[in-house]
Amino acid sequence: MTVRDKVINRLFLLWPSSFALEKFLLACLVLTAMAACSKPELILEGKRVSVIAAKEMVIVNQAAAAEGAGLPEVIDVIRAGHAGLSAGHTGGNVKVELPFQQVWRASIGGAGSQLTELAQPVVSAGQVFTVTPAGTVTAFDTATGNVNWQVGIEDFVDDPLPGIAGGLAVAGDQLFVHAGGRKLAALSAANGSTLWSISLRLPVRGGPTIIGSEAVAVTDLDGNIFTYMSDDGALIWQRSGLPANTVVYGTPSPAYANDQLVVAGYGGDISLIEANSGQIIWSDTLAVSNPRSPLQSLGDIRAHPVFDGGLVIAISQAGQIAAFNARSGLLLWDQPIGGIEMPWMAGKSVFLLTIDGRLYALRRSDGAVRWIAELPGALPAGVFALEDIPRYVGPFVAAGKVMVISKSGSLFEFDADTGVGGKVMQVGADIVTAPQLGNGMMFVLSGNGTLTAFK
Repeated sequence: MTVRDKVINRLFLLWPSSFALEKFLLACLVLTAMAACSKPELILEGKRVSVIAAKEMVIVNQAAAAEGAGLPEVIDVIRAGHAGLSAGHTGGNVKVELPFQQVWRASIGGAGSQLTELAQPVVSAGQVFTVTPAGTVTAFDTATGNVNWQVGIEDFVDDPLPGIAGGLAVAGDQLFVHAGGRKLAALSAANGSTLWSISLRLPVRGGPTIIGSEAVAVTDLDGNIFTYMSDDGALIWQRSGLPANTVVYGTPSPAYANDQLVVAGYGGDISLIEANSGQIIWSDTLAVSNPRSPLQSLGDIRAHPVFDGGLVIAISQAGQIAAFNARSGLLLWDQPIGGIEMPWMAGKSVFLLTIDGRLYALRRSDGAVRWIAELPGALPAGVFALEDIPRYVGPFVAAGKVMVISKSGSLFEFDADTGVGGKVMQVGADIVTAPQLGNGMMFVLSGNGTLTAFK
Protein backbone atom coordinates (compact mmCIF):
# COMPACT_ATOMS: atom_id res chain seq x y z
CA MET A 1 0.00 0.00 0.00
CA THR A 2 1.43 3.39 -1.00
CA VAL A 3 1.53 6.41 1.27
CA ARG A 4 -1.16 8.02 -0.89
CA ASP A 5 -3.40 4.97 -0.41
CA LYS A 6 -2.86 5.12 3.34
CA VAL A 7 -3.78 8.81 3.43
CA ILE A 8 -6.95 8.09 1.45
CA ASN A 9 -7.83 5.17 3.74
CA ARG A 10 -7.57 7.46 6.75
CA LEU A 11 -9.66 10.09 4.98
CA PHE A 12 -12.72 7.88 4.96
CA LEU A 13 -12.82 8.57 8.70
CA LEU A 14 -11.17 11.96 9.08
CA TRP A 15 -11.37 15.31 7.35
CA PRO A 16 -10.32 18.80 8.49
CA SER A 17 -12.91 21.43 9.25
CA SER A 18 -13.00 24.59 7.16
CA PHE A 19 -10.49 26.63 9.10
CA ALA A 20 -8.05 23.69 9.40
CA LEU A 21 -8.21 22.72 5.72
CA GLU A 22 -5.06 24.51 4.54
CA LYS A 23 -2.95 23.08 7.36
CA PHE A 24 -4.28 19.60 6.65
CA LEU A 25 -3.47 19.70 2.95
CA LEU A 26 0.03 20.95 3.71
CA ALA A 27 0.51 18.09 6.15
CA CYS A 28 -0.56 15.57 3.49
CA LEU A 29 2.00 17.01 1.04
CA VAL A 30 4.74 16.84 3.66
CA LEU A 31 3.81 13.25 4.46
CA THR A 32 4.03 12.26 0.80
CA ALA A 33 7.38 13.99 0.38
CA MET A 34 8.82 12.36 3.47
CA ALA A 35 7.74 8.93 2.26
CA ALA A 36 10.03 9.18 -0.74
CA CYS A 37 13.10 9.09 1.46
CA SER A 38 11.84 7.27 4.53
CA LYS A 39 13.22 3.97 5.77
CA PRO A 40 11.14 0.78 5.55
CA GLU A 41 8.70 0.43 8.41
CA LEU A 42 10.03 -1.66 11.29
CA ILE A 43 7.68 -4.57 12.03
CA LEU A 44 8.33 -6.10 15.43
CA GLU A 45 8.02 -9.85 15.73
CA GLY A 46 5.93 -11.53 18.37
CA LYS A 47 2.34 -12.12 19.39
CA ARG A 48 -0.03 -9.14 19.40
CA VAL A 49 -1.86 -8.70 22.69
CA SER A 50 -5.10 -6.77 23.06
CA VAL A 51 -4.84 -3.63 25.17
CA ILE A 52 -8.58 -3.35 25.79
CA ALA A 53 -9.52 -3.74 29.41
CA ALA A 54 -11.59 -6.80 30.25
CA LYS A 55 -14.51 -4.60 31.31
CA GLU A 56 -14.66 -3.21 27.76
CA MET A 57 -14.93 -6.60 26.06
CA VAL A 58 -18.42 -7.22 24.72
CA ILE A 59 -19.92 -10.66 25.27
CA VAL A 60 -23.20 -12.31 24.32
CA ASN A 61 -25.94 -12.26 26.93
CA GLN A 62 -27.39 -15.75 26.92
CA ALA A 63 -30.84 -14.65 28.07
CA ALA A 64 -31.03 -12.04 25.32
CA ALA A 65 -29.80 -14.55 22.75
CA ALA A 66 -32.46 -17.08 23.74
CA GLU A 67 -35.28 -14.59 23.16
CA GLY A 68 -34.69 -14.19 19.44
CA ALA A 69 -34.71 -10.87 17.63
CA GLY A 70 -38.37 -10.02 18.12
CA LEU A 71 -38.71 -8.55 14.64
CA PRO A 72 -41.92 -6.72 13.74
CA GLU A 73 -44.16 -7.70 10.85
CA VAL A 74 -42.85 -6.73 7.43
CA ILE A 75 -43.86 -3.30 6.17
CA ASP A 76 -44.50 -2.44 2.54
CA VAL A 77 -42.37 0.67 2.03
CA ILE A 78 -43.74 2.86 -0.77
CA ARG A 79 -41.68 5.93 0.13
CA ALA A 80 -38.17 5.89 1.57
CA GLY A 81 -37.66 9.63 1.82
CA HIS A 82 -34.56 9.57 4.06
CA ALA A 83 -31.76 7.31 5.15
CA GLY A 84 -33.22 4.60 7.36
CA LEU A 85 -36.51 5.03 5.45
CA SER A 86 -37.92 7.87 7.59
CA ALA A 87 -36.92 11.27 8.97
CA GLY A 88 -36.16 9.53 12.28
CA HIS A 89 -33.99 6.88 10.58
CA THR A 90 -36.11 4.27 12.34
CA GLY A 91 -35.65 1.30 10.01
CA GLY A 92 -38.03 -1.64 10.43
CA ASN A 93 -38.54 -4.98 8.70
CA VAL A 94 -39.02 -4.12 5.04
CA LYS A 95 -41.11 -6.23 2.68
CA VAL A 96 -39.15 -7.68 -0.25
CA GLU A 97 -39.14 -10.98 -2.12
CA LEU A 98 -35.97 -13.05 -1.74
CA PRO A 99 -33.70 -13.96 -3.36
CA PHE A 100 -32.98 -10.63 -5.02
CA GLN A 101 -32.77 -10.55 -8.81
CA GLN A 102 -31.23 -7.69 -10.78
CA VAL A 103 -33.88 -5.69 -12.66
CA TRP A 104 -31.90 -2.85 -14.22
CA ARG A 105 -28.82 -0.69 -13.91
CA ALA A 106 -28.10 2.88 -14.98
CA SER A 107 -25.57 5.68 -14.60
CA ILE A 108 -26.44 8.55 -12.27
CA GLY A 109 -24.41 10.98 -14.39
CA GLY A 110 -21.28 11.14 -12.27
CA ALA A 111 -19.06 9.14 -9.95
CA GLY A 112 -17.66 9.31 -6.48
CA SER A 113 -13.95 9.34 -5.81
CA GLN A 114 -11.44 8.01 -3.35
CA LEU A 115 -12.12 11.13 -1.30
CA THR A 116 -15.85 11.63 -1.82
CA GLU A 117 -18.64 9.12 -1.33
CA LEU A 118 -22.00 9.24 -3.07
CA ALA A 119 -25.22 10.21 -1.34
CA GLN A 120 -27.74 7.51 -0.49
CA PRO A 121 -30.68 7.49 -2.95
CA VAL A 122 -34.26 8.15 -1.85
CA VAL A 123 -37.48 6.63 -3.20
CA SER A 124 -40.97 8.06 -3.67
CA ALA A 125 -43.98 7.71 -5.99
CA GLY A 126 -42.36 5.19 -8.32
CA GLN A 127 -39.12 7.14 -8.66
CA VAL A 128 -35.63 6.80 -7.18
CA PHE A 129 -33.55 9.98 -6.88
CA THR A 130 -29.76 10.43 -6.88
CA VAL A 131 -27.25 13.29 -6.74
CA THR A 132 -23.60 13.36 -7.83
CA PRO A 133 -20.75 15.31 -6.17
CA ALA A 134 -20.89 17.68 -9.16
CA GLY A 135 -24.53 18.54 -8.47
CA THR A 136 -26.35 16.42 -11.06
CA VAL A 137 -29.74 15.26 -9.77
CA THR A 138 -31.53 12.41 -11.56
CA ALA A 139 -34.97 10.83 -11.21
CA PHE A 140 -35.25 7.22 -12.42
CA ASP A 141 -38.38 5.16 -12.93
CA THR A 142 -38.15 2.41 -10.31
CA ALA A 143 -39.68 -0.21 -12.60
CA THR A 144 -37.58 0.36 -15.73
CA GLY A 145 -34.57 2.48 -14.80
CA ASN A 146 -35.51 5.04 -17.43
CA VAL A 147 -34.48 8.63 -16.68
CA ASN A 148 -37.56 10.75 -16.05
CA TRP A 149 -35.55 13.95 -15.66
CA GLN A 150 -32.05 15.19 -14.87
CA VAL A 151 -30.96 18.66 -13.71
CA GLY A 152 -27.96 20.43 -12.18
CA ILE A 153 -28.31 22.30 -8.89
CA GLU A 154 -24.88 23.89 -8.53
CA ASP A 155 -22.00 24.93 -10.78
CA PHE A 156 -18.86 24.16 -8.82
CA VAL A 157 -15.96 26.56 -9.48
CA ASP A 158 -13.61 24.17 -7.69
CA ASP A 159 -13.92 20.46 -7.08
CA PRO A 160 -16.55 19.50 -4.50
CA LEU A 161 -15.15 19.41 -0.98
CA PRO A 162 -13.81 15.90 -0.30
CA GLY A 163 -15.65 13.88 2.28
CA ILE A 164 -19.07 15.46 1.78
CA ALA A 165 -21.35 13.24 -0.22
CA GLY A 166 -24.39 15.43 -0.69
CA GLY A 167 -27.85 14.57 0.55
CA LEU A 168 -31.44 13.99 -0.54
CA ALA A 169 -34.85 13.89 1.12
CA VAL A 170 -38.27 13.68 -0.48
CA ALA A 171 -41.86 14.21 0.66
CA GLY A 172 -44.84 14.68 -1.62
CA ASP A 173 -43.76 16.64 -4.70
CA GLN A 174 -40.76 18.24 -2.99
CA LEU A 175 -37.24 16.88 -3.35
CA PHE A 176 -34.69 18.62 -1.12
CA VAL A 177 -31.08 18.21 -2.20
CA HIS A 178 -27.52 19.44 -1.80
CA ALA A 179 -24.31 18.21 -3.41
CA GLY A 180 -21.89 18.97 -0.60
CA GLY A 181 -21.52 22.54 -1.83
CA ARG A 182 -23.08 25.75 -0.63
CA LYS A 183 -26.43 25.33 -2.39
CA LEU A 184 -29.57 23.84 -0.88
CA ALA A 185 -32.40 23.40 -3.37
CA ALA A 186 -36.00 22.27 -3.42
CA LEU A 187 -37.04 20.64 -6.69
CA SER A 188 -40.30 19.35 -8.05
CA ALA A 189 -40.14 15.57 -7.74
CA ALA A 190 -42.39 15.32 -10.79
CA ASN A 191 -40.24 17.22 -13.31
CA GLY A 192 -37.10 18.54 -11.59
CA SER A 193 -38.03 22.21 -11.84
CA THR A 194 -36.52 24.44 -9.15
CA LEU A 195 -39.00 25.50 -6.48
CA TRP A 196 -36.34 27.47 -4.61
CA SER A 197 -32.59 27.54 -4.08
CA ILE A 198 -30.49 29.22 -1.38
CA SER A 199 -26.77 29.66 -0.72
CA LEU A 200 -25.03 29.01 2.60
CA ARG A 201 -21.74 30.54 3.75
CA LEU A 202 -20.13 27.11 4.27
CA PRO A 203 -20.66 23.78 2.50
CA VAL A 204 -23.70 21.82 3.61
CA ARG A 205 -22.74 18.66 5.48
CA GLY A 206 -25.71 16.88 7.10
CA GLY A 207 -29.28 16.54 5.95
CA PRO A 208 -31.59 17.51 4.46
CA THR A 209 -34.04 16.25 7.07
CA ILE A 210 -37.70 17.06 6.50
CA ILE A 211 -39.51 18.49 9.54
CA GLY A 212 -43.17 17.60 9.21
CA SER A 213 -44.80 19.40 6.30
CA GLU A 214 -43.39 22.86 6.90
CA ALA A 215 -39.60 22.85 7.23
CA VAL A 216 -36.29 21.22 6.36
CA ALA A 217 -33.07 21.08 8.41
CA VAL A 218 -29.40 20.89 7.41
CA THR A 219 -26.00 21.26 9.09
CA ASP A 220 -22.88 22.83 7.62
CA LEU A 221 -19.18 22.03 7.74
CA ASP A 222 -18.64 23.83 11.05
CA GLY A 223 -21.58 22.15 12.77
CA ASN A 224 -24.06 25.01 12.49
CA ILE A 225 -27.72 23.97 12.25
CA PHE A 226 -30.27 25.67 9.99
CA THR A 227 -33.99 25.17 9.42
CA TYR A 228 -35.81 26.63 6.43
CA MET A 229 -39.42 26.89 5.35
CA SER A 230 -40.09 24.08 2.92
CA ASP A 231 -42.32 26.17 0.66
CA ASP A 232 -39.95 29.08 -0.04
CA GLY A 233 -36.59 28.45 1.67
CA ALA A 234 -36.95 31.28 4.19
CA LEU A 235 -34.74 30.85 7.25
CA ILE A 236 -36.68 29.91 10.40
CA TRP A 237 -33.82 29.62 12.88
CA GLN A 238 -30.17 28.72 13.12
CA ARG A 239 -27.95 27.53 15.95
CA SER A 240 -24.18 27.83 16.03
CA GLY A 241 -22.10 24.71 16.32
CA LEU A 242 -18.68 24.21 17.82
CA PRO A 243 -16.14 23.83 15.01
CA ALA A 244 -13.14 21.56 15.56
CA ASN A 245 -9.70 21.31 13.98
CA THR A 246 -10.49 17.86 12.62
CA VAL A 247 -13.88 16.33 11.90
CA VAL A 248 -15.04 12.90 10.88
CA TYR A 249 -15.33 12.25 7.17
CA GLY A 250 -19.01 11.67 6.45
CA THR A 251 -22.42 13.25 6.55
CA PRO A 252 -24.63 12.45 9.56
CA SER A 253 -28.13 13.90 9.17
CA PRO A 254 -30.40 15.15 11.96
CA ALA A 255 -33.21 12.78 12.96
CA TYR A 256 -36.76 14.08 13.40
CA ALA A 257 -39.83 12.92 15.35
CA ASN A 258 -42.48 14.52 17.61
CA ASP A 259 -41.51 18.09 16.65
CA GLN A 260 -37.97 17.46 17.88
CA LEU A 261 -34.59 17.09 16.17
CA VAL A 262 -31.69 14.90 17.24
CA VAL A 263 -28.41 16.39 16.05
CA ALA A 264 -25.10 14.55 16.26
CA GLY A 265 -22.33 17.09 16.68
CA TYR A 266 -18.56 17.22 16.60
CA GLY A 267 -16.65 15.71 19.49
CA GLY A 268 -19.38 13.14 20.12
CA ASP A 269 -22.00 15.65 21.26
CA ILE A 270 -25.61 14.66 20.74
CA SER A 271 -28.51 17.04 21.37
CA LEU A 272 -32.29 16.98 21.34
CA ILE A 273 -33.58 20.27 19.94
CA GLU A 274 -37.04 21.80 19.73
CA ALA A 275 -37.71 21.77 15.99
CA ASN A 276 -39.90 24.88 16.02
CA SER A 277 -37.54 27.16 17.95
CA GLY A 278 -34.05 25.65 17.93
CA GLN A 279 -33.92 25.52 21.74
CA ILE A 280 -31.84 22.69 23.18
CA ILE A 281 -33.87 20.34 25.37
CA TRP A 282 -30.91 18.24 26.51
CA SER A 283 -27.46 17.23 25.35
CA ASP A 284 -24.94 14.52 26.10
CA THR A 285 -21.75 13.12 24.64
CA LEU A 286 -20.40 9.84 23.31
CA ALA A 287 -16.79 10.95 23.64
CA VAL A 288 -14.42 8.48 25.27
CA SER A 289 -12.89 9.81 28.50
CA ASN A 290 -9.69 7.77 28.21
CA PRO A 291 -9.00 7.23 24.50
CA ARG A 292 -6.76 4.25 23.71
CA SER A 293 -6.06 5.18 20.10
CA PRO A 294 -5.86 8.31 17.89
CA LEU A 295 -9.23 7.35 16.41
CA GLN A 296 -10.87 7.19 19.82
CA SER A 297 -9.60 10.67 20.64
CA LEU A 298 -11.91 11.97 17.90
CA GLY A 299 -15.36 11.38 19.30
CA ASP A 300 -17.31 12.61 16.27
CA ILE A 301 -20.45 10.80 15.21
CA ARG A 302 -20.43 9.87 11.52
CA ALA A 303 -23.52 7.64 11.53
CA HIS A 304 -27.05 9.03 11.36
CA PRO A 305 -28.65 9.09 14.83
CA VAL A 306 -31.87 7.09 15.28
CA PHE A 307 -34.96 8.66 16.87
CA ASP A 308 -38.39 7.04 17.12
CA GLY A 309 -39.93 9.69 19.37
CA GLY A 310 -39.22 7.87 22.62
CA LEU A 311 -35.71 6.51 22.18
CA VAL A 312 -32.55 8.13 20.81
CA ILE A 313 -29.71 5.87 19.66
CA ALA A 314 -26.32 7.07 18.49
CA ILE A 315 -23.00 5.42 17.73
CA SER A 316 -19.55 6.99 17.35
CA GLN A 317 -16.39 5.73 15.74
CA ALA A 318 -14.63 6.34 19.08
CA GLY A 319 -16.10 3.14 20.50
CA GLN A 320 -19.47 3.90 22.04
CA ILE A 321 -23.13 3.23 21.28
CA ALA A 322 -25.74 4.65 23.61
CA ALA A 323 -29.51 4.86 23.99
CA PHE A 324 -31.21 7.81 25.68
CA ASN A 325 -34.71 8.49 26.93
CA ALA A 326 -35.90 11.20 24.56
CA ARG A 327 -38.03 12.97 27.14
CA SER A 328 -35.46 13.27 29.93
CA GLY A 329 -32.12 12.69 28.22
CA LEU A 330 -31.41 9.93 30.73
CA LEU A 331 -28.89 7.36 29.53
CA LEU A 332 -30.74 4.06 29.32
CA TRP A 333 -27.84 1.86 28.24
CA ASP A 334 -24.53 1.91 26.46
CA GLN A 335 -21.98 -0.51 25.07
CA PRO A 336 -18.27 -0.07 24.19
CA ILE A 337 -18.93 -0.64 20.48
CA GLY A 338 -17.85 1.81 17.78
CA GLY A 339 -19.14 2.24 14.26
CA ILE A 340 -19.62 4.65 11.36
CA GLU A 341 -22.80 3.15 9.90
CA MET A 342 -26.33 3.94 11.08
CA PRO A 343 -27.76 1.43 13.58
CA TRP A 344 -30.89 -0.28 12.27
CA MET A 345 -33.83 -0.53 14.65
CA ALA A 346 -36.32 -3.35 14.07
CA GLY A 347 -38.82 -4.43 16.71
CA LYS A 348 -37.09 -5.50 19.92
CA SER A 349 -33.59 -5.39 18.44
CA VAL A 350 -30.99 -2.94 17.20
CA PHE A 351 -28.49 -4.14 14.59
CA LEU A 352 -25.17 -2.43 13.94
CA LEU A 353 -21.87 -2.72 12.11
CA THR A 354 -18.56 -2.00 13.79
CA ILE A 355 -15.39 -0.47 12.40
CA ASP A 356 -13.52 -3.72 13.06
CA GLY A 357 -15.82 -5.77 10.80
CA ARG A 358 -18.46 -7.30 13.07
CA LEU A 359 -22.25 -7.34 12.98
CA TYR A 360 -24.05 -7.07 16.32
CA ALA A 361 -27.63 -7.66 17.42
CA LEU A 362 -28.55 -5.84 20.64
CA ARG A 363 -31.69 -6.02 22.73
CA ARG A 364 -33.42 -2.69 22.29
CA SER A 365 -34.57 -2.35 25.90
CA ASP A 366 -31.18 -2.63 27.61
CA GLY A 367 -28.47 -3.06 24.97
CA ALA A 368 -27.73 -6.67 25.89
CA VAL A 369 -25.92 -8.51 23.09
CA ARG A 370 -28.02 -11.18 21.38
CA TRP A 371 -25.33 -12.32 18.94
CA ILE A 372 -22.15 -11.28 17.15
CA ALA A 373 -21.27 -12.26 13.57
CA GLU A 374 -17.67 -11.85 12.41
CA LEU A 375 -17.49 -10.65 8.81
CA PRO A 376 -14.71 -11.49 6.33
CA GLY A 377 -11.66 -9.33 6.98
CA ALA A 378 -12.64 -8.56 10.58
CA LEU A 379 -9.80 -7.25 12.74
CA PRO A 380 -8.72 -9.29 15.77
CA ALA A 381 -10.67 -8.40 18.89
CA GLY A 382 -9.20 -5.40 20.67
CA VAL A 383 -7.05 -4.25 17.75
CA PHE A 384 -7.30 -0.61 16.67
CA ALA A 385 -6.41 0.46 13.14
CA LEU A 386 -6.67 3.44 10.81
CA GLU A 387 -5.59 1.47 7.75
CA ASP A 388 -6.94 -1.62 5.99
CA ILE A 389 -10.22 -1.31 7.85
CA PRO A 390 -12.88 -3.73 6.60
CA ARG A 391 -15.56 -1.71 4.80
CA TYR A 392 -19.21 -2.71 4.93
CA VAL A 393 -22.44 -0.74 4.59
CA GLY A 394 -25.67 -1.43 6.41
CA PRO A 395 -27.05 -3.16 8.24
CA PHE A 396 -30.65 -3.23 7.06
CA VAL A 397 -33.48 -5.65 7.70
CA ALA A 398 -35.61 -6.99 4.86
CA ALA A 399 -37.88 -10.05 4.69
CA GLY A 400 -36.75 -10.98 8.19
CA LYS A 401 -33.07 -11.11 7.25
CA VAL A 402 -30.29 -8.84 8.51
CA MET A 403 -28.16 -7.75 5.55
CA VAL A 404 -24.87 -5.97 4.95
CA ILE A 405 -22.88 -5.26 1.78
CA SER A 406 -19.09 -5.29 1.56
CA LYS A 407 -17.09 -2.63 -0.27
CA SER A 408 -16.33 -5.25 -2.93
CA GLY A 409 -20.08 -5.68 -3.52
CA SER A 410 -20.87 -8.94 -1.72
CA LEU A 411 -24.33 -9.12 -0.14
CA PHE A 412 -24.45 -11.02 3.16
CA GLU A 413 -27.64 -12.25 4.81
CA PHE A 414 -27.99 -13.33 8.45
CA ASP A 415 -30.72 -14.96 10.49
CA ALA A 416 -32.09 -12.22 12.72
CA ASP A 417 -32.55 -14.61 15.67
CA THR A 418 -29.19 -16.39 15.59
CA GLY A 419 -26.74 -14.39 13.46
CA VAL A 420 -26.03 -17.41 11.28
CA GLY A 421 -25.46 -16.54 7.63
CA GLY A 422 -23.02 -15.55 4.93
CA LYS A 423 -22.57 -14.28 1.39
CA VAL A 424 -25.51 -14.84 -0.94
CA MET A 425 -24.73 -12.84 -4.11
CA GLN A 426 -22.74 -10.07 -5.79
CA VAL A 427 -24.57 -6.75 -6.15
CA GLY A 428 -21.91 -4.35 -7.43
CA ALA A 429 -18.40 -3.08 -6.73
CA ASP A 430 -16.73 -0.29 -4.77
CA ILE A 431 -19.76 0.20 -2.54
CA VAL A 432 -19.39 2.64 0.34
CA THR A 433 -22.93 4.07 0.21
CA ALA A 434 -25.73 2.35 2.09
CA PRO A 435 -28.43 0.89 -0.20
CA GLN A 436 -32.00 2.13 -0.21
CA LEU A 437 -35.17 0.04 0.05
CA GLY A 438 -38.55 0.94 -1.43
CA ASN A 439 -41.33 -0.37 -3.69
CA GLY A 440 -40.27 -3.92 -2.81
CA MET A 441 -36.84 -3.23 -4.31
CA MET A 442 -33.25 -2.63 -3.24
CA PHE A 443 -31.19 0.11 -4.90
CA VAL A 444 -27.40 -0.22 -4.71
CA LEU A 445 -25.07 2.61 -5.73
CA SER A 446 -21.49 1.78 -6.76
CA GLY A 447 -18.62 4.22 -6.53
CA ASN A 448 -18.45 4.62 -10.31
CA GLY A 449 -21.97 6.06 -10.32
CA THR A 450 -23.83 2.92 -11.38
CA LEU A 451 -27.23 2.50 -9.75
CA THR A 452 -28.46 -1.11 -9.74
CA ALA A 453 -32.01 -2.14 -8.88
CA PHE A 454 -32.89 -5.54 -7.42
CA LYS A 455 -36.28 -7.11 -6.83
